[in-house]
Amino acid sequence: MPIRTFIAVFAVVMALPLPVEADSGRVLRDMSREDLRFTFLASPHPLTAGPCEFSVFIQDSTKGHPILDAVVSFSLKKLSAPTPELAWKGPGCIASGQSKSASRGHSGNQFLYSVMMGVPEPGLWELSAVASRDGKNVSVSFPIEVASAPRILWKFWALVAMVPLAIGLYALRSVLISRRRP
Repeated sequence: MPIRTFIAVFAVVMALPLPVEADSGRVLRDMSREDLRFTFLASPHPLTAGPCEFSVFIQDSTKGHPILDAVVSFSLKKLSAPTPELAWKGPGCIASGQSKSASRGHSGNQFLYSVMMGVPEPGLWELSAVASRDGKNVSVSFPIEVASAPRILWKFWALVAMVPLAIGLYALRSVLISRRRP
């Protein structure tokens, strides 16, 4: 009986749809400028208003070697109309056009230049990165769509649902055991 209970609980837990991401999120864009190749990543996915991690992997476009001696900064500029009623005003929130310096190893991967930025509101934004190396600046930018911040309970629904699920399974177990007794 204990093995059946374990298998049932294991099957229920494995059936819960929880997102899994590697390293620094999902790839947003892959582009080349001059002699550099930029691969942009972001987390969470989809991007929502609130704290977001933006990362870039920079390579020499001819040889494919990673560039580890650049100075990189990110900035966000709002392209769509302001939506102050949906604004997120948490720590790390940035103003449109404000720049933040990225650091290597921020996300645990020494090849990525990463920065945490608080995106203040949903809408269409332009993500820009400037890589400075050997006295030369290379700038890239592209539009990104940011959704409204999810409600806290909705964001962690799977964790909240575990307690009632465990209580319900224990109650079901008690009913089944009581039926087996004469």
